[in-house]
Amino acid sequence: MLEKLLEKEKKKYSRGGGIRKPKW
Repeated sequence: MLEKLLEKEKKKYSRGGGIRKPKW
């Protein structure tokens, strides 16, 4: 469950051009 959430966040950040990086 958590891994899927992290993957979703990664995709979101990747789509944003990598400007905002995740905390983890």
